Amino acid sequence: MALQIRNKEGFIEVYGSLKSQNIDILRSYLETEFKSCDYLTLTLDKICGIDLPSAVELEWICKKASRMNQVLSIIGMKNIPVYQIMKTAKSDYILSHDRI
Repeated sequence: MALQIRNKEGFIEVYGSLKSQNIDILRSYLETEFKSCDYLTLTLDKICGIDLPSAVELEWICKKASRMNQVLSIIGMKNIPVYQIMKTAKSDYILSHDRI
């Protein structure tokens, strides 16, 4: 499945597989969104897979946002395959515990 990004009421939802071949699409999208606001919520609940390089890249994107005084909150702990890859990449700490 091709990567799809949708902004629904302030939540950026990602669909498909997040891989090293398409992580730059998500990075560019987030950089564009950060031009108009300083706080973004990204949800990975709907993705069907993620690879290690993408998990590391998400960590880098979070750190870059922090350096720019911006906040990227990433929801995805309940997506077990995503959480396992993020844990393997030692970037699971960037996943938000906040959940309604």
